[in-house]
Amino acid sequence: MSTSRLLPPLGVPTAPVLSSTVRLTSLALGADQLFAETVLHCGGRLEVIVPFQGYKKEYAPGPDREKYQTLLSKASRVEVLHWAGSKEESFFAAGKRIVDLCDVLIAVWDGQPAAGLGGTGDVVAYGREKGKAIVHLEPYQRMLHPSLNKVLQLVGTRDRQDDED
Repeated sequence: MSTSRLLPPLGVPTAPVLSSTVRLTSLALGADQLFAETVLHCGGRLEVIVPFQGYKKEYAPGPDREKYQTLLSKASRVEVLHWAGSKEESFFAAGKRIVDLCDVLIAVWDGQPAAGLGGTGDVVAYGREKGKAIVHLEPYQRMLHPSLNKVLQLVGTRDRQDDED
């Protein structure tokens, strides 16, 4: 499925928002990789936070690992975190690092608690603790949180100010 066919039904003006400034991800399977593909398709810069050295081995040899490697190679910057004691702790550390670096957290999330430490629910909770603007995309109902337009306006205004500097 192409990203250009997936995103327009949501009604999000993707190109202006995703092509300016820098977008962060850890390139997990699913929404993270779709986000990365969309950012690159729209001409944006992608930075990747890798949870630990050797993370690519989390992907089975074949298409999943190849896709991860391809997206990683297109990143403008890659930061590999130190091992945090376990995979789950390392995944959470990567999520927290993304929150710490971002202005707006975009979360494709079903609203349920994380299945294990470091899941989307934990990262969103951490983002709330840090007072980050959060865009919650509901994956099953294909809904955007009502505050999305305000966040898009905020990002667009900030990007225009950066261009003027």
